[in-house]
Amino acid sequence: FVADALAVKKVPEEVLELVVASAGGNALFAKEIVGQLLRQKLVEVDGDEARVVGPLKDAGIPASAADLISSRIDELSPAERVVLEVSASCGRAFEKAVLSEVTGIEEDVLVAVLERLSELKLLRPTRADEVLGDCDYVFRNNLSWEVCCRGVLDARSREFHNRIGEAL
Repeated sequence: FVADALAVKKVPEEVLELVVASAGGNALFAKEIVGQLLRQKLVEVDGDEARVVGPLKDAGIPASAADLISSRIDELSPAERVVLEVSASCGRAFEKAVLSEVTGIEEDVLVAVLERLSELKLLRPTRADEVLGDCDYVFRNNLSWEVCCRGVLDARSREFHNRIGEAL
C-alpha cells in the first residue's frame, strides 16, 4: 500500500515500519502519513523508488488521521484558513462563486488558495462524472470536511452561514 501511495516499486524498510506502526491498519491514515513524510521532505521519490532524505524521528506523526489533518490546517495562512472555513460551512461540496462572494477575496488570489488547498489534499476540483449540482470543489474526503467543520468556531460558523445564505 505504501508503494502505491508513493507511486514507486521500492520503499525503504524504515518507512514501511513507520507507516504500518503509526497507521494501525487504517488505510486513510497510512495515506495521510505518506503525504506528511513527502511534505516534510523526509522522504522523496526518485524514479521508481522512495528514499529517506531526513530523520524520520522528526516526522511527528499525530495519533490519528484527524489529528494529522488538523496539523496540516494549523500551517495554513490566514487567507487559506478563511477560504477553508467558509468552504466547510458551505458543505462537503461548494461553488467557487459563493466563496468569492462570501470571502471578498479577488479571483486570482482565490484560485491560488484553492490550488494550494488542493495540493495539501484537503480539497479537490469536482470531476465531470460527479453529480454535485453547480459545485466546483469538494473536500477530498468526509474526514477532512469534518475536521474543518470542527475547527470553525460557533460564532464564525453562524456568520459564515448567514453570508452564504445571502450569496445563494
